[in-house]
Amino acid sequence: MRSIESRILIPFLIIIIISLAILGFTSYYGSYKIFKSLLYYLPDYNESLYTGFVASKLLELQKYTILVAIISIIVASQLTFFFTYGIVRPIKKLSIACERVAKGDFEVKVEYKSEDEIGTLKDAFNTMVAKIKEYIENIEKINRLTLVGEMSASLAHEIRNPLQGIKSCLQVMETDLKESKLSKELFPLVYNEINRIDRIISDLLSYGRPSDPYFEWIALDKVLDEILPFVDSMIKKKGLNLKIDVEKGLEIYVDSSHFKQIIINVISNAVKACRQKDSIFIKALRKEDEVIIEIKDTGIGISKENLSKIFNPFFTAFGEGTGLGLCVVQALVNQNHGKLKVESEENKGTSVYISFPCAISHDMSGN
Repeated sequence: MRSIESRILIPFLIIIIISLAILGFTSYYGSYKIFKSLLYYLPDYNESLYTGFVASKLLELQKYTILVAIISIIVASQLTFFFTYGIVRPIKKLSIACERVAKGDFEVKVEYKSEDEIGTLKDAFNTMVAKIKEYIENIEKINRLTLVGEMSASLAHEIRNPLQGIKSCLQVMETDLKESKLSKELFPLVYNEINRIDRIISDLLSYGRPSDPYFEWIALDKVLDEILPFVDSMIKKKGLNLKIDVEKGLEIYVDSSHFKQIIINVISNAVKACRQKDSIFIKALRKEDEVIIEIKDTGIGISKENLSKIFNPFFTAFGEGTGLGLCVVQALVNQNHGKLKVESEENKGTSVYISFPCAISHDMSGN
């Protein structure tokens, strides 16, 4: 396979040689005809004498013409090679980079400083490789999360059955030992731990095998009123300020139970992130064909390092809990055709934005 330099250089040289040959022949033949016609009008015209003289002079002139042509060919060849190399070198770099990407190397980056068409191609290539790398890292992430979800759901299901049996046995034992001081102190602790395990299992099942949504139109302000009693004790325990600003009459098309679980999980995380006397704000407004809900806190915030990990299963920055709260939120938001976004700044607070359709024509795009 010929190199790209030869494919550009050889045709260019052939064109130059043919052009110079035609030029030389034309100049020689044309000059000869002109001189012959001029000499015909000279006095004492002798055709053989003058023709020989003219032919010798033209032959000498032709030698210089050929010499100049050869020099021109050499110079043109050098210039052609120089410019061809300048064009081909970045293209070869792109070719080598493409081969590396095809082999799975997504760290490759093409360097080229000129702002021409090749520079535009270089920028497009580097951007494309970066996006492919990000895309593959995300395919990989989804596969890992799916596997973890399936394993977690299976494990949770297997744990829950014997756990219920243990709880039943303890209840029988508690009945027999209800007058015992040890029973009054020990059994509440055991039941508390069993209930905590049961909550973990519920989170695992919600994450690994979320129930299919039953879509219906729900009034946002009414559902929030139903949710608040579940989080009220947590908010009061820390003395937090809760402010709600929701437009009246807002409706969203979601599964009601899923929506309640989403909001409770997000508010619970906000409470954990808050210090004494911090604030939590809940806002909701309609924008085109969707309702955007913002749950904002003025708590400790999330570091940049941890912000990319908050949807990873079992990751928690609080030192307590299962680390599945936001995983469940993400799964349920996806199932209800919503969108989820988290913004945070360390020591300044966190904002969670959740949007749901409020019209049938809503773009059902994921996170």
